[in-house]
Amino acid sequence: MVQFYKNHNIEVSVRLNGESWFVNVFIYYHKEATNMLVTFAVNEFTTYDKAVEAGLAAARRWIDEGV
Repeated sequence: MVQFYKNHNIEVSVRLNGESWFVNVFIYYHKEATNMLVTFAVNEFTTYDKAVEAGLAAARRWIDEGV
């Protein structure tokens, strides 16, 4: 899942391990003349849809709190 939000590119990668879905979030943006990448994991989830939404929400929250 890829989303553009407030001049940031968000990529959410979801994988299934056993019965749980795990999320990795990648946020790409520019700061002055530098390309930046922030990445972090989000806890496990019971469904794919919940995992994707939680990843996007975590990324938007990180962006809204200020870079």
